[in-house]
Parts: sequence; structure tokens; C-alpha cells
Amino acid sequence: MPKKSKNNKPQSESSNSLAPDLKKNTKSDVNQAIYKGQTPLFAAVNGGHKTIVEELLAKKGIDVNQTDKEGRTPLFHAARRGHTEIVELLLARENIDVNKKCKFGEAPLLHAAGKGHKTIVEKLLSKGGILVNAKNRNKITPLIHAARRGHTEIIEKLLKREDIKVNQADNEGMTPLYIAALQGHKAIVEKLLAKKTLTLIKQPKMG
Repeated sequence: MPKKSKNNKPQSESSNSLAPDLKKNTKSDVNQAIYKGQTPLFAAVNGGHKTIVEELLAKKGIDVNQTDKEGRTPLFHAARRGHTEIVELLLARENIDVNKKCKFGEAPLLHAAGKGHKTIVEKLLSKGGILVNAKNRNKITPLIHAARRGHTEIIEKLLKREDIKVNQADNEGMTPLYIAALQGHKAIVEKLLAKKTLTLIKQPKMG
């Protein structure tokens, strides 16, 4: 027999803290933020549960761009964790925001590049409107992040973009070439040096 709490209700009922929130919720339950501002879609994405993600995406009113308390979207989490098939499902949504940044100024591409998730980087780059030079609050770009981590294949993918900024520096003034040289990533240094738009010495501003 369950123990009774002070309000004379079985403890198993009164200890369910989620129940009142669910009753008060006026939005569709599919977008109900429960843990750290995350919805069931976040939970399925983080766990890598593709079939559950598919079921949730099929629900009317699902918000694929909803953010958690850190300002991160389901796509952000999928890209960071390397869940390629889930990234594909999310990118197939017409209203997906591929450039949405978290409160630290980080977008999905930045983390996919830094984590070495080559296939995910390819899929993000193939999405129209992707901002390949998007930087976080420390001015770190996907190219800088990949150069620091030594992800040569991702560097190759990024350098194929006509709009890539190879000379863009972080908030400490370090460029992708400087960082790659500092970390001893010879192959990356060679690929950056082969880029015609690379500037070895910044020209001082005149006037």
C-alpha cells in the first residue's frame, strides 16, 4: 500500500511534478518543454532514436526550430552528436532554420565541423542559405574550428565553397592557417596555402 503524504494523497500521485504542468499546458503536447526547456523531439534527437523522431515530425504543429534553455535547436543537438540520419530528417523540413544560433552564438555547422562529422557537414553545406562563415561570440568559424581539431576532410569541404573566408580570424587574431600551423596539422596547412584567396600578411589600413 503506498505511503500517504501530508495532504493525505498517496505519495506516488503527489510526487509526480510533471502532471500539473501538463494540465496547465495550452500548447500542443508535442511542443511541451519539460526538461531544460527541451521537448520530446529533443529527447528523441539526443538519444538518436530515429523512428521516434519520424513519428514526432509527423505530428501536426511540431516546432522543429524550438529552442531549449541554451537556445539550441533539435538540429543543433543532432549535428553535435553525429546523428546523421536524424539530421537528414530535420533538413528535409521546409521551414528548418539551419543557421539558428544558441546563446553562445554557435550554429549547427560549427559543431559538426569541430566534432569531425564529415557527412553531416556535407549535408548542412548542401542546404540553401547556409552561412559557412558564421562565427560564435569568440569569432570562431567552422573553418577555424576544423583547423584546430585537425579535421582535414572537413577543411577540404569548406575550402570548396566560393564564399569561404580563409583569412577570417578569431577574437585573438588567429587565422585558420595560424591555428593549423600551431597545432602541427601539416595537411591542413598545405590545403590552406593552396587557396588563392589566402593572405599571409594582412595589409595595414591606410588613412
